[in-house]
Amino acid sequence: MLTVLLALTLPFIMMLFFTRVSYSKIGALMVTLMIVIFAFDGLNQSIPVIITGALSIVAGYIVSLRIQKKNRGV
Repeated sequence: MLTVLLALTLPFIMMLFFTRVSYSKIGALMVTLMIVIFAFDGLNQSIPVIITGALSIVAGYIVSLRIQKKNRGV
């Protein structure tokens, strides 16, 4: 249960943070994927945890697109 909760929140927060720091959606996506796969051992997790993490990354990507679009005029 804890791993599913972490897979739901951590990739989302990392995606938003790295997008804000690097000002790049693709760079933030690659860094987030590398951290999830290698540091959190994402390939050796159960299927529900992997799917939850992937959905969290997609949701973070969509929210980061909206944030960048909103802040484009600044």
